[in-house]
Amino acid sequence: MFQNWYDIHARPKDMYKGGIVTAQVGWEFDELLRIYDYLAPMSVVEIGSQLGGTLWHWLEGAQTGATIVNIDILQNQDEATAKALPTRWQSWVPKGVTLHTLIGRSDDPKIIAKARKLVPEIDFLFIDAVHTYEGAKHDFEVYGPLVRKGGVIALHDLITPDSSPWIDVLPLWREIQAAGYVTKEIRAESFFGGIGIVYV
Repeated sequence: MFQNWYDIHARPKDMYKGGIVTAQVGWEFDELLRIYDYLAPMSVVEIGSQLGGTLWHWLEGAQTGATIVNIDILQNQDEATAKALPTRWQSWVPKGVTLHTLIGRSDDPKIIAKARKLVPEIDFLFIDAVHTYEGAKHDFEVYGPLVRKGGVIALHDLITPDSSPWIDVLPLWREIQAAGYVTKEIRAESFFGGIGIVYV
C-alpha cells in the first residue's frame, strides 16, 4: 500500500508496518512518475533509498530488461530493519527486471566503480541522499555525466525546511539552472520537498 508523506504525519505509528512509504510530497512525486513513465528508462540509478518507497515505484514501472541500481548506507535504521531492507527490496523486483543494491556511501570510490560497471550509461538518475550542498553536488558531478543524452536527472529537496537547516540543495539547483541546462522545477505549496528535473 502506497503512502505519501502526508499519510505518515496522519498515521506515524503505521509507517514501519509493511506499507510502501516515501518521504515525498504526493503531487510532486506524481509529476516525477509521469516523467519516469514517459522516459521508459532501461537503466536507473537511485542515490538514497531510505525505506525504499521511491525504489518501489521505479521497480513497479520498470520495463522488461531494465537494470536498476540503488545506493544507500542504511542509516537511521535499527539493526533488524537495516538487515532486512535489501531482501525486502529484492522481493519487489518484477520478472525480467534486475536490481543491484549497493550498500555504502555514494562518494566511496568502490561504490562509484561498481555503479559504473553495472550501468555505464544511465537513463534516469534520482539524487536523494546527502542533502548538503557539497553532498548533492558530488553526486551530480560524479553520476550525472553517466546519464545519456536524452536522459533525465532528478534532484529531491530543493526546499530547506525550518526544522532541517542542513538541507541545502537549492544553491546547487540554481547553479545548474545558471549553467544553461534544460530544467523543470516541480514544487507544490509545501514546507519541504521540491524536485528539480534536468533534461540531459
